[in-house]
Amino acid sequence: MDYCQFLETLLGEGRAAVPPLGPIPAQQRSDAEEILARYEQLWRRECPNPMPDFSMEAATWAAEQFCLACQFAIFRSVDEQAMHAALETSLEGKAGPGVHYSVDLVFRFLPDLVKFVHAASSDDPLERILKGWAHDWPLSSVGIRGIEVMDLSAFYESSGLMMLYIDRVFAHGDTSRLSDEAVREQALAAVGMYPDLAANMALSEFKTEI
Repeated sequence: MDYCQFLETLLGEGRAAVPPLGPIPAQQRSDAEEILARYEQLWRRECPNPMPDFSMEAATWAAEQFCLACQFAIFRSVDEQAMHAALETSLEGKAGPGVHYSVDLVFRFLPDLVKFVHAASSDDPLERILKGWAHDWPLSSVGIRGIEVMDLSAFYESSGLMMLYIDRVFAHGDTSRLSDEAVREQALAAVGMYPDLAANMALSEFKTEI
């Protein structure tokens, strides 16, 4: 199992087969870009239109960070300080719609990883790092409870991104995300046009909360 196989399994099957800890070879990094580009095209077909442009830089950052987090979730001998140093890197520049969309290609599996880590320990330093990611990347963290107020301004710039976010709010029944006025308005409009979106959320409860 290597980094490229990790991505193929994660993006193709939705499960994480974790490679051993160690630097990612240059050739695998190059091959990984081809894998990310291929799966992005497949994922885009399933998303609402129009979606923002894809950023390979953002997707690569997310993929490598997520792989590391999965490794740390399995190989528990890693020093906490080293874990923080490895996972608390950030993308440079403004996280616009395209960045949120591109990071989400891999980070949409973040809720599953949080559940896995939490099940192992209720006070895990890795979980605290993942919750930090959940705050920074709200599209990818729908369904993770206890996340503080997030910056959703990038979603206001992309109707497709906002609709993808609303879809997930309904799919997870995550009414905590309705505290944002723009999200509430879009969600109410979606309920009116597509009531099947609210299959996992009682409509009466939804209307009460908004």
